[in-house]
Amino acid sequence: MRKNPKEAVRWYRAAAEQGLDVAQWSLGRLLQDGRGCAQDLPEAARWHERAARQGHVDAQCRLAEMLMHGDGVACDPQAAVRWTRRAARGGARDARQMLGWMHQQGLGVRKSARLAVRWFRLAAAQGSAESLHHLGDHHAHGQGVRRDAGKACVCYAAAAELGHAESREPLRKLQEELSGEEAARAAVWTRELARELKAVLAAAEGAAADDDDPPGPPRVP
Repeated sequence: MRKNPKEAVRWYRAAAEQGLDVAQWSLGRLLQDGRGCAQDLPEAARWHERAARQGHVDAQCRLAEMLMHGDGVACDPQAAVRWTRRAARGGARDARQMLGWMHQQGLGVRKSARLAVRWFRLAAAQGSAESLHHLGDHHAHGQGVRRDAGKACVCYAAAAELGHAESREPLRKLQEELSGEEAARAAVWTRELARELKAVLAAAEGAAADDDDPPGPPRVP
């Protein structure tokens, strides 16, 4: 059956007006992207906020991004941080990555490499290649953690394995610092970490082989 975005807007709106949070978030996405309807960022933000107030973490992430960039709403970095924190504590990977970046840059929050590493680790354990790359940077430069070229290589290599092309060049440069034994250990850790992260991503997409036996948390450096 072919998807009909206009029909989806009609049904999502009906369910959203009944208070269903997932419908409110879905309607907000369609309005934000202009699919099946004219793009309407202010209305999209209103529906995201209604879903966010009911605890829908994806809506909290969308709302935070809109508030941070002033898309359809007044730019409000402090409100963006509040919604990002709520979504991050609710387990949203993208919010955890964003919070790590906020602490790394000092954007709306106290600048703290240590806190950046904490949130990047949590997001990386959920399969965020971007967060793995940031962790590689922190290990490579000793920001928020003790400098460790081996751990940096593991992070960069795992990020590259998940498709983050920008991790390949710093990985190549750092590998030159490692002894043969250190490089071998890093390679083994990288293979294990990449395998675990792919299992996490597959489970998140509903493709896990056994729903009763979800993968454990990966050992992120």
